[in-house]
Amino acid sequence: MWHPDDHTLHLFAARAPEVASMRDQIERHVHTCTGCRETVTRLENELRTFEAHLDHSIGSRLAVIPKSNSSVAFPTISIPPTRKYPAYSPLGLWQRAAAFAVRHPAISFSSTIGALTSLLLILSLVYPGARSAKFSSINPNSGSSTIEILDSKNEVSLKIPTNKDVLDKLDVFSHRLNLIDLRGDGSKVIITTLPVPPFAGGNVLRVIDDNLSIVWSLDPHNEIVHFNERVYDRPFRLRYFVTLQNPKTGSLETFVEGTNTNSPSKIVRINDSGQILGEYYHFGQFSILDTLTLGVHGKSSLIIGGTNDVNENISSPFSFVAVLDPFGIEGKSESQATRGFGFPASHAEQYYLRLPENKEISEISGQNPIPIFDTSRNDSVLRIALRYSIGDQFYSFHLAFGPDLKLNSINPTSPVISLLKSLRERGTVKYLATDWIYLENMRKKTEYFDGRAWARTPTRVLSH
Repeated sequence: MWHPDDHTLHLFAARAPEVASMRDQIERHVHTCTGCRETVTRLENELRTFEAHLDHSIGSRLAVIPKSNSSVAFPTISIPPTRKYPAYSPLGLWQRAAAFAVRHPAISFSSTIGALTSLLLILSLVYPGARSAKFSSINPNSGSSTIEILDSKNEVSLKIPTNKDVLDKLDVFSHRLNLIDLRGDGSKVIITTLPVPPFAGGNVLRVIDDNLSIVWSLDPHNEIVHFNERVYDRPFRLRYFVTLQNPKTGSLETFVEGTNTNSPSKIVRINDSGQILGEYYHFGQFSILDTLTLGVHGKSSLIIGGTNDVNENISSPFSFVAVLDPFGIEGKSESQATRGFGFPASHAEQYYLRLPENKEISEISGQNPIPIFDTSRNDSVLRIALRYSIGDQFYSFHLAFGPDLKLNSINPTSPVISLLKSLRERGTVKYLATDWIYLENMRKKTEYFDGRAWARTPTRVLSH
């Protein structure tokens, strides 16, 4: 799958004329690619921050420049007024002191002011009333672009500015920010891949206590990976995560997914001390990371989904969903369906499915469907929505699987039904989306990978 490089996305975010000829192509890609969309959002916010700083800086300097008959033209940056981050406002005494020290290190640690700052920090540790309240719950709907962390009295303990797009996606919201009892002592800490002041930058997995101190973090770095002799050397940006209790050790483990903005992606398994226990590599980006209890044994499985890009230069990539044993991710390993990284085959894969494609809608949209978790899912049935996008309209098929991952049903949404009806009236298609034979033909296109070959009947991935 083609992804614009960071330089092209920066020009796109700045509305630069250098990418005017590519704008429509990039907009279509960004509309369906979560990774590139988050990059553009981050770049737009950085440009707005720079523009605001530039306006303030120039304004304060112009105030002391003598007036003259000549005028000076300063460059301007035109950014649409969307997805803007509000300013961070510390709440408690500890937060105010910490924020002051981070923003003004030269002042806060110099002579008399430095001594007073140090005394203030010591008092905030000794005097309980000066500390921020413990974290108890999250209020994601407190404002248009602000998340509130509440204490046990439902009072605001911390405000986190964020992108409104994150708040609008409540189905994945908890996979970017959550409160967890990391050590089982009843005290909760923040775990997030969102930027939390005073720590700059997102796409970093951080665990933060109620003193706004980092317990541990996983910071993306430039990692060189090879896939079929091609080199990829960009940092893996961390996004969605889930936490699970290890049934053997009783400790809480974290599983976070990341992509390097191209096809290489991975799932990182981390223990409660921040130590990496395993990494699962896949060629193709993820759009799903969640957990589900499948079967009668009550064991939690890790559900991933997205695109398989192995044959992107030969044929079209395809949408997939896979079921993993989360605690089977050990060391560096790679998906058996995307071999080419040079790592051992993963023993964590239990099922790997190629999801059915609707040829007519794919041709109109020019893209593969994006698999997402169905909002009507429950704890025992795997439900996936295959979503196409044409302009601002989504066209989805809802898929429901049985315990053995057999595709039991496909249900089209109203926009799909209307579109196929229109195509039939034009003579483009033979059946309606509500016709049994049409949906049955789609259902039969589901394939299962056994580690070596694809099958039409439900088959587990075998270790080879």
